[in-house]
This record gives sequence, C-alpha cells and structure tokens, in this order.
Amino acid sequence: ITIDDVTTRDMDDALSIEHTEGGYRLGIHITDVASCVEVDSPLDREAKSRATSLYFPEGTYHMFPESLSEEKLSLREGEPRRTLSILFEVDKLFEIQSQTIVPSWIEVKRRLSYEEVDHALELEHGDEFLLYQIAMSCEAHRLAHGGMNIPKRDVSIALSNRGQLSETDFTLSELDERGPARSLIGEMMILANHCFAHYAQSHSLPLLFRTQEDPDESKQPDLSVIPAGPAQDYAMRQGLKRSEITTSAARHSTLGLDAYAQVTSPIRRYGDLVNQRQLLSFLRENHASYTDEMLEHSITETSEANQRARLLTRETKRFWLLKYLKKKKGRKEKIQATVLRDDMKNYLVELEEIYIPAYLKTGTKLQRGDIVELDITAVDPRYDYLKLTFQKKY
Repeated sequence: ITIDDVTTRDMDDALSIEHTEGGYRLGIHITDVASCVEVDSPLDREAKSRATSLYFPEGTYHMFPESLSEEKLSLREGEPRRTLSILFEVDKLFEIQSQTIVPSWIEVKRRLSYEEVDHALELEHGDEFLLYQIAMSCEAHRLAHGGMNIPKRDVSIALSNRGQLSETDFTLSELDERGPARSLIGEMMILANHCFAHYAQSHSLPLLFRTQEDPDESKQPDLSVIPAGPAQDYAMRQGLKRSEITTSAARHSTLGLDAYAQVTSPIRRYGDLVNQRQLLSFLRENHASYTDEMLEHSITETSEANQRARLLTRETKRFWLLKYLKKKKGRKEKIQATVLRDDMKNYLVELEEIYIPAYLKTGTKLQRGDIVELDITAVDPRYDYLKLTFQKKY
C-alpha cells in the first residue's frame, strides 16, 4: 500500500505487511530511481542543479520531469515497479528481530490517503493497525534512547479560482503532523533511513549521513518555568544544535538514533538518490559508486540549491499567510498569539491560525507563554511587512 495526501502524485515509498509463524514481516519499499537515471547524464545533472522538488501553493516544481516523477518512477497502484526494499522480521510484541535490504520488484495493490488510514485506525484492527502498532513500538524505542517529539503546528494552503494574483482565492487547513496516519508514515521512514544508515556504517560504506550533536545542557532553558504549549516547544527547539550532513555516521540527537541517512525520497531529493545509488551498487556489485571525496563534492554542489529551495518555500508560504491576515484586517478581525520570547527589545510571538512568528512592540509587560489578542494594524504581503498592536492579555 501507499499512504499519502490525496493530491500527491510522486509516490516514492510503499509499505507491506505479512503474517508469519513468529509474528509479521514488514516491508518498506522505496522506488528505484538509481537504475533509471545514469550518473552524470543530462537528466542527472539537471536534477543535481535543482537538488529538490519544490511544493508551493501555486504548484509543484519537480526535480525530475513529470513523466518520470509522477508516472514511470512513482509507485502507482497496479503498476510493477523496481524498488529498494527492507524486509523486517517482527515478533508478536511488535519488536524488530532482524532486517534484510534487497533490490526488488513490487506492485502496489491499494493507494490510501492519510484520512482513509486515520479512519481505519479508529477501528483498531486490520493491516493498517498492525503497521501502526509496529511504528509506535519503534517510536517508543527511539524516545527511550533520548529521542524527542517536539510538536510543530502548521497549515497547508490550497488555491482556488486561479487568475490574477489579487483575485486568487485560497483556503487554509491545519496539518496534524502527529495524527495517527502521518505518525505511522513518519516513523516508518525514520526506521528505514536508520536501517540504511546502520547497514552502510557496518559495511564501512560512505553515505550522506545526517548527524546532530546532543544539546549543550548548560544552555538549556528551564522548561519548568515556561507554560506548556507553543512557548515551551519553541524553547526546546532553540536548545537543539543544527543537524549536519557528513560522510561518516554519528548520533542524531533529536531522533535518538546512532546513525541516520535520508534515502526514502529519491524522486524528490537529490541526496537521497545519491545514497540509493551507493547502497544499490554495494548490494549488487560489492563496491561503492562514490568515494568520500565525491560525496563531499556532492554536498558542496547541492548546498546552495537546497538553501535556496528552503528560502523560496518559506517566503512563498509566508506571502500567502500574510494575504490571509490582510483578509482578516479587511474584516476588522483580531488575532490571538502566544508570547515565545520576552528577553528582546520587542516580544516574539506565534500567531494562532497560521502559526508563524512575528514581532510585537508594546509597553505592556508580558511573559513567555502569555496568550494575547492583537490588532492587525498594517500588512503588505508583497513586501513581507506586518505591524501588530497589543489589545489585551488573556
């Protein structure tokens, strides 16, 4: 099965579950892009220059042409596909006993949406529920080894009535990243990426590993004095160190794992394709496609494009969210916010409904965690300008 948003067409992962005498056999299957895209071909060079697919409210800009990303390489229902698969033997207590990485062929039998899986999980039986129980067992294991789940509120933007930018209508919907179906998929991808990284580490195979040092305890905020909610979540994130990409495995603190590498999105991320090539080359021919030096060069080549993509994604989303605030201002509506920081010249707040940070200048004494009502005094999405005025504290 595949589990994605209803609108997703570039599906690069699928799951399978079988009953065995000792429990279950879990399969995590990643579409095999490496076998279709030759290293340093014109297609490969173009993908490298883009580094990642971009997902904007206005549309998707794929790393590969749509004929590949949405058709030939996508794990579409009823169509055989090459994959890189991990098969896990799982006992009846949902603990993983062993795993095997293999090149394979699969055929997706069912395409499911997150909403369909959430509904199925409410019934607490069936294959989806088995997958969920295994995923939650894996999550518990990570958290027991120092991993953290820090809530992050977010919204998706859907455009309608497309025409002139000023006339385009849109709707917002809250994204529940901790919902059951999204948690299931997120945990399965973490599991797969950890196993790929551990395999490479145990075979002295260089990959593009993601690492993150543990937080500096001396700089950690006292969370007991910060109310639970957005302010506490923000303080926890501020205490984390930046993750890095290296060619040797090391601990990833937030995930609670001793090795981690992104491999599960080769249609969407060039680094994942590089890692998939490295693994498949070693599995099939017992040699590496990339040396450490080649991987370091790949990091350098794609870092600017990845940074540009993150900036574009953030700024585009902020543009539409400020347009939402402009609508509220036109209706003379107020907006609530939570104070995230009270140690700067102006307060840093997180706005409700759209969950973006903003600065608030006021003479009223506020503290982290305070919930306030604000007036939208001025907003200009084109120039990323927002002025808020304090009204009251709840």
